[in-house]
Amino acid sequence: MLSPKHLKSHGLTSREYRVKHGFSLRQPLCAKSLSDKRKKAGKARGLPDNLRKAIAQKQNLLPRKNNRIDSLINSIFDFQQPSLKDAIFFMKTEYIS
Repeated sequence: MLSPKHLKSHGLTSREYRVKHGFSLRQPLCAKSLSDKRKKAGKARGLPDNLRKAIAQKQNLLPRKNNRIDSLINSIFDFQQPSLKDAIFFMKTEYIS
């Protein structure tokens, strides 16, 4: 297996290595048997299930981006948008008197 760390020690990226030695850009730099062994070992350790659980937990903890901003503003500042009438009244009392 030609890891990125190993290639970097020779001053190459995986793309540069493939071009230099005439490999297809789609050609993996890892033997199929080694890839299969690592895949089986990961499944035996429960990596796919743990990854699914972590993703689900993260999605449940973080609200969607747009809703998060709105809820943050509303919860921290208890923000209520004033009406035009309230804004005019405020300007009259603060700046005119």
